Amino acid sequence: MNDNQSNQFFTSKVFAVIGGGICCLALGAFLLKTQILKTQFPSNSCIYTKEEKLFPVRVGGKVGYIDKQGHLVIQNIYQDADKFDEGLAPVAIQFFPWNPPKWGYINACGEIVIQPRFDSARRFQEERAIVTVGDRHGVIDKNGTVIVQPQFEFRKMADFHQGFAGVDAGTEAFYIDKSGHRVGSGVVHLPQKDLTRINLGNTWGFADKSGKIVIEPKFESVEDFSEGLAVVEINKKFGYINQSGQIVIQPQFDEAFGFEEGFAAVSINSKWGFINKKGNLVVKPQFERAYYFENGLAQVFVGTSMGYVNTHGKLVWQPSE
Repeated sequence: MNDNQSNQFFTSKVFAVIGGGICCLALGAFLLKTQILKTQFPSNSCIYTKEEKLFPVRVGGKVGYIDKQGHLVIQNIYQDADKFDEGLAPVAIQFFPWNPPKWGYINACGEIVIQPRFDSARRFQEERAIVTVGDRHGVIDKNGTVIVQPQFEFRKMADFHQGFAGVDAGTEAFYIDKSGHRVGSGVVHLPQKDLTRINLGNTWGFADKSGKIVIEPKFESVEDFSEGLAVVEINKKFGYINQSGQIVIQPQFDEAFGFEEGFAAVSINSKWGFINKKGNLVVKPQFERAYYFENGLAQVFVGTSMGYVNTHGKLVWQPSE
């Protein structure tokens, strides 16, 4: 075999190996896509309903879902995912390794009900969800029907609340209703909370719906009321007041969140735990981060690994990455 023939033989082998590798990648991606898309068809063995509360967990770099008992009930096949709201959860699926993942929605049985076609997607609020294509925001309903085409380069778009979503378009701010119609610019008079945070100088308090100050601005910071109590800051420590402005849990925490389902996450010496409405620690501070309870479980972090605890402080899902 001469040098020319050797080079041709070597070149053909290289192309064969490269071609074979590409074919294997394509076949693997096709099989993955087929496996994932199978979940769009109803499963007779699925026992979960839209009322079922499931929670995202990351296992081996992919995301699946557990139930309240910590059982993995939707396999970890997603690149990313968020929590369920109104019976649906946004999930990111990467069909081909050379393409970025696309976001769609699944139900509590893991069935795809809105095909993955968005660059990002949020949880549903009031039967509407904010989605993006490129850097443009739009709105869909629970059937996947586009209510507002992703056509505006919004700087920021809020989730729907009491029938409206706020939009910051950079040069102007306005609201849209659930039909996608623009309903006003600047200030839109939405139904108000009973008590609203106000700021006078460097201090914070609360006013009622009429604008009358009912809790004098004397706090370094405040958060909205949740379950009748609000987080306040005094001398760089956080505690809680009631709607009369009385301190019911003394400022003693380095950080604190609002109450949900009767419990609040608090930080002491850089570790997070949970208190009840009497201010008693019910889960001792031991986590790098902790969040609010939702449907009986709270997300916690040990290092960079995420897990879930129940209201008794028991880990129902060991922290994992």
